Amino acid sequence: NNPLWNPYQAQVTFSGEADGPLTLNYRAVDRATNVEDFHGVQLTLDATAPVTTLSPGQPLHTDAGGSTYVTAATVFTLTADDALSGVEATEYKLDGAAWSPAAQFSISAEGAHTILYRSRDNLGNQEGDKALNPVVDNTAPVTVITAGEPKYIAPDGKLFVAGQTIFTLAAAD
Repeated sequence: NNPLWNPYQAQVTFSGEADGPLTLNYRAVDRATNVEDFHGVQLTLDATAPVTTLSPGQPLHTDAGGSTYVTAATVFTLTADDALSGVEATEYKLDGAAWSPAAQFSISAEGAHTILYRSRDNLGNQEGDKALNPVVDNTAPVTVITAGEPKYIAPDGKLFVAGQTIFTLAAAD
């Protein structure tokens, strides 16, 4: 069972091949048709970039529209996986700052932010930038209660109500 031999005419690449183990066999044949015993090299093809995940801790709220709300106490963690050559580097940047090596971090400033993150494997396959746009909310809501009728406010400020008095709450955040 002889493998199909291709003449060497240019550099050999494995573009289009599936990631995973490969064997590259090679040999030489001289003009007198003397054939060298073939040699083999075991290779692992890795053309796939790593996959990075950014996980916000608690407190965390994601609303129905997909917006992410956190506080200054929320810790963000980056993890990356590359099944073949392994992860060389994982990095992130916050609000357009310079890229920083992966580490747990939090965001103290209130408001909307943009976190970009990515990883690169040991062969230089780099993942495209991913983004998360959390909103930091460190301010507690303010609730106001209103008593309906019947009610009586005494001169000392004490509130008197009846059993049928309705109370209304209004919260603002």
